[in-house]
Amino acid sequence: MRRRLLAALAASAALLLVPSTAVRAEDDDEEPDYTRDGLYGSITPIFAFENFDNGAMARFDYDRGQTTPEGFTSRDSRISDDAWGVNVRLGYRLHPAWAAEWQFEGAWKFKTEGRFDIPQNGQTSPSSRRRIGRTDSYVTTANLRFYPFTEAMDRVQPYVVAGLGSAVFVSRSKSFGTAADDDRWHTDPGWVGRAGLGVDVYGNEHWALTVEGSYVVPRGQASDFQYGSVAFGFLWR
Repeated sequence: MRRRLLAALAASAALLLVPSTAVRAEDDDEEPDYTRDGLYGSITPIFAFENFDNGAMARFDYDRGQTTPEGFTSRDSRISDDAWGVNVRLGYRLHPAWAAEWQFEGAWKFKTEGRFDIPQNGQTSPSSRRRIGRTDSYVTTANLRFYPFTEAMDRVQPYVVAGLGSAVFVSRSKSFGTAADDDRWHTDPGWVGRAGLGVDVYGNEHWALTVEGSYVVPRGQASDFQYGSVAFGFLWR
């Protein structure tokens, strides 16, 4: 997980190093107002790294010690992989220092693995880890962005983001020996908070490179399913 996260952060940092001189220079002598009021939007890929509670995953798929289909007995359950997804947002720059936005974020295929005892000739023996399921997240929030360096901002605009909304997490567990899902369960919609840091780097009046890291904290039934994400892509104004 750490290697994948570091790789994603390194890729994001490399994108930020692309010089603005590589972008076509503005035709007008006067520099555009990059802090102007107006709509903006983006659709970007994300890399999501889980901070799920393993006990929750055991309950989410199969209880520890519970006999699973075909006589397999669960001895352990853990998250084995992080996930990729998409981030969609539509917002309005209210002021050079403030913006409000709607955001949807989906992350798919947080893989779950379990260790099992497999009956063989009346005996049980520990098996290697086998994938038993996946978890998907669906998070919608209303956010505020704060740009703290309004006096010094030009093309490079760092910001702080925070928001509240709703989240649903869906689990699918696989039957051993079949390709079909045998169980599907989801949390009830619950409150979620999001907070993070980001930066927009404008190439011209209408397009900017955007990179953001944020952390999601669900409440209620989904409170065990916290995760962080790094979004990187382009923003249009």
